[in-house]
Amino acid sequence: MHRDLTLCQANYSTPLEATRLIHQLYTKNAEADANLQFIRQTLFDCRTGLQRIPAGITGQSVKIAHKTGTSDQDSAGRWIGINDVAYVQFPDGRGYSLAIFIKNSSEDYDDNERVIAHISEIVFRFITSTAS
Repeated sequence: MHRDLTLCQANYSTPLEATRLIHQLYTKNAEADANLQFIRQTLFDCRTGLQRIPAGITGQSVKIAHKTGTSDQDSAGRWIGINDVAYVQFPDGRGYSLAIFIKNSSEDYDDNERVIAHISEIVFRFITSTAS
């Protein structure tokens, strides 16, 4: 995709489907599945995109498993896609899933990450304020 940017349009998902996928990954009972356990731990250990969804949840005692996606810029200087999908797990085992996709953005890279972090913060505050 870095060599042929037109392939970026062929490699896609929707935020809803990405959210469903990561939610199933963390809510499915898979104690005996070593491959699934490896994937789960790898996503919890992810250190790319820390200024995206995780940045909206700083200072909290939650675990965040996430996967970023970052395209190149097109000929007009727009980011084809800057994304993050995450499963946020509270200490009591409850959790939620979130996907934030930015498409064809003319904003700079850091501003796109700040938008993702801001949305993440709003969702986190809403969920923690309504949880009982």
